Amino acid sequence: MDRVGPCPVCLTKSFFPYIFPLTMEEVQLEEQQPVSSPLNSSPLSSGQFQRQYSKGSKKTVGLVLLLISLVLIGGAVVYFLSLKKNDNSQKQGTISETPVPIVVEENMESSPTPTITPVVDKKVISIQVLNGTGIVGEAAYLQGKLEDLGYTSVKIGNATKQDYESTVVTFSPDLDPAVVEEITKELEKIYSKIETKKSSSISGDVEIITGLRSGQTPKVSSTSTPKPTVTSTPKATTSSSPTSSL
Repeated sequence: MDRVGPCPVCLTKSFFPYIFPLTMEEVQLEEQQPVSSPLNSSPLSSGQFQRQYSKGSKKTVGLVLLLISLVLIGGAVVYFLSLKKNDNSQKQGTISETPVPIVVEENMESSPTPTITPVVDKKVISIQVLNGTGIVGEAAYLQGKLEDLGYTSVKIGNATKQDYESTVVTFSPDLDPAVVEEITKELEKIYSKIETKKSSSISGDVEIITGLRSGQTPKVSSTSTPKPTVTSTPKATTSSSPTSSL
């Protein structure tokens, strides 16, 4: 005989998730149901129809719930990844926008202070050139060389002695060292021997007594030869003597 009314097990299971499989009691109850042949088949009772309908609906609802769960999980994963990606991009943007301070290392070693060489006005330096060799034109020759260097106040004359072989240069103690060096180098190019000294007794700033230039020989001085003196001798007196005969 068919059971009247729905199965108590099915009514209890309807309150739980539909994705659970059938329990062992349900399987035993179904095995105890007599199998009706096709010839003796009768319309399904309301209980049998409801049980079969509940089985199919459980599978359908389980699949739907599974799909919804997968969609929710996938959405959560995508949302979490997007948040992480945004955080990383913000961090990179913050790092890239942060200005890097430029550290300038100062050189602790002090650079040497350049020495400022005072400009000397050569036009105001007075120079006197005296010819000490007796060779004509020596003082004028040196005057031209000094004027080429920029010294325009140069006077020439003759020394008291004319037998100088070395050139003697006397500088004023207050004269600029650059002028002393320049004039000395110029004289070394011209003359074979140079004697330099400092003295405040000279009339100007520089006094030069010229000596022999390189390759020159001293001038031969002409000396007068003594003339022979003529003295008058007394004449001898002759006396007459008697000639002798042979």
